[in-house]
Amino acid sequence: MSLVVSVYVREGIVMAADSRLTLNTEARQPDKTVVNLAVGQSDSNYKLFLAPGNVGISTYGAADIAGVPIAGYVESFIVKEVKDQSATVEQVARKLLQHFSTFTPLPKTQYHVAGYQKVGDQVEQQVWHVNLEAKKSPD
Repeated sequence: MSLVVSVYVREGIVMAADSRLTLNTEARQPDKTVVNLAVGQSDSNYKLFLAPGNVGISTYGAADIAGVPIAGYVESFIVKEVKDQSATVEQVARKLLQHFSTFTPLPKTQYHVAGYQKVGDQVEQQVWHVNLEAKKSPD
């Protein structure tokens, strides 16, 4: 279970995430699937990232892809897909969905993407939710 919080108010944005990595194991039998008790494996898992343009990305749900921690994939996404600081918060959220939708099987992971967007003469906070499994990004 992950705890990821994204809060925005007039004065700013706060993003926070726990760092615990918990693993579940499943045993499939002909007539049922047995889920064994979740066990904490690490307290140093990265779930919160800063992309160029001061865009924050937090992740929760499945913490790995084929046994490799999701953190490495998110960091690679940031380096490859969000190179410049001109990408908007919404563009980063859409790119995140597009990037991770190419994986097979699709990771059961969700994200918060937050930052600031200039609207007219004002700068406003934006927080987007990306759900890979439902293939949903900003509406």
